[in-house]
Amino acid sequence: QNVIKLTGSRSFLKRCPTLQFTKNQWQVNRVAQFSTAQTAGDAGETNEEEMRLARYKRKLLYQSKQRGMKENCILVGGFAEKYLSTMNTSELAQFDKLLQEIDPALNEWICGVHPFPPDLDGTVAQNMKTFANNNPLNYTFVP
Repeated sequence: QNVIKLTGSRSFLKRCPTLQFTKNQWQVNRVAQFSTAQTAGDAGETNEEEMRLARYKRKLLYQSKQRGMKENCILVGGFAEKYLSTMNTSELAQFDKLLQEIDPALNEWICGVHPFPPDLDGTVAQNMKTFANNNPLNYTFVP
């Protein structure tokens, strides 16, 4: 059989599958297919939950890197890059609550100028403080 593949521009290919023309019929050959088939109802819910959690982590990473103060971009963003993938849901909620605070206060808490307020103090806050005190930029001090 003679098969001719019709392809288009990149934007067209992202929206549409590749078309193959045979002598008497059109066949649609899908470019992107799901790697795993969903056989159970729970598998679909789990996949949705994992996608929601990944989206939430990407949002937190973006918010931690795009702060108002450059110092916080470096400290909070570096902390997020290193530890965000290992956090559980309660730690993610703590981290999200910390990100809602204003930058000057957050910087003072992380650097140890003032203690964290009791409602924000937790494992994530203490880990951020430890991260900031352990030279995250790997500066070398010359005497």
